[in-house]
Amino acid sequence: MLWRLVFVAICLSCFSPAGSAWAQEPATLLLKSGERVTGELVDMGGSDFTVRVNGQDRRIGIGDVAVLDFTGDAQNLPAAELAKAGQVQNLLVLRNGQQVEGKLDDVGGTRPLRITFVAGGQSRDYTSSDVGRIYLAQPSSAVAVSGQGRAVSGQGGAVSGQGRAVSGQGGAVSGQGRAGSGQGGAGSGQGRAVSGQGRAVSGQGGATGRRSRGASETVNVPATQEWTNTGIDVSRGQVVLFSTSGSVQLSRNARDTAEAAGRAGTSVNSRAPIRDLPRGALLGRINDGRPFGIGDQAQVTMPESGTLYLGINDDSYSDNSGQFVVTITPQAGSATMPRR
Repeated sequence: MLWRLVFVAICLSCFSPAGSAWAQEPATLLLKSGERVTGELVDMGGSDFTVRVNGQDRRIGIGDVAVLDFTGDAQNLPAAELAKAGQVQNLLVLRNGQQVEGKLDDVGGTRPLRITFVAGGQSRDYTSSDVGRIYLAQPSSAVAVSGQGRAVSGQGGAVSGQGRAVSGQGGAVSGQGRAGSGQGGAGSGQGRAVSGQGRAVSGQGGATGRRSRGASETVNVPATQEWTNTGIDVSRGQVVLFSTSGSVQLSRNARDTAEAAGRAGTSVNSRAPIRDLPRGALLGRINDGRPFGIGDQAQVTMPESGTLYLGINDDSYSDNSGQFVVTITPQAGSATMPRR
């Protein structure tokens, strides 16, 4: 009699709501309307996705979704990815940076989810642990601040003279047409637009189409990736102000957390970008140069000229969570140090 009761209990657990929890994966869905839905992605059916939000299942039409993001909140999307998403049917971006063009065919299985993607007529299965983002359509309301440049919105982005860096509500579009901004863009003389980088470069006007000195920009720095492109150009010797909030978790241990200064105590990691700094500390880097510590400092003098990247001082990012929210204010009039 006892074995029968055990057998019945096992069968019932297979059909209970808790039994489906194994098939969930944290994700953010960016809809074409601009709404972001964050929850547990359960399944992809014939015409919709099933997302569990606060314990309730919500069905969202596949045609209503622009981006599936398994690593962040579908904000600060790379400009290069946004540009390519408008040129292909679907775009799958792996966490190692590899991009695959094709069509999303199915999502299912247990955690990690099985993601079936068809490319070049061949069907291949990936796992949600390998996939960073899937673009089903080009978002119309996302702002790209990483990759190779930032998208300029129609409400006051800097614009060059004869080039074009135009977006509807923040998508990166560049080409060879006429420069123009919505309300308050700074124009320059003989500019040219660089396609695919979302960056208007001036010739004689002195403006680059990037964030101007003295203007603040807030950037999310997720703990799940090594570096985040801020889209801000700085000069050698320029003083930049930083104001950082938030915290990151550096492993699956809920106590293994850090704020901008790094994990409290003497926690260092010889394999981290800067081994003498505490784990989880906020770092900076110019282009592909040597990392430097930022931590909780209110201001830092830039060591080189180029694009500012921010990152987390850790050697592994796949088991991290959380993010820093960093407000960056490049100071006008900062002297440029001569190169040695």
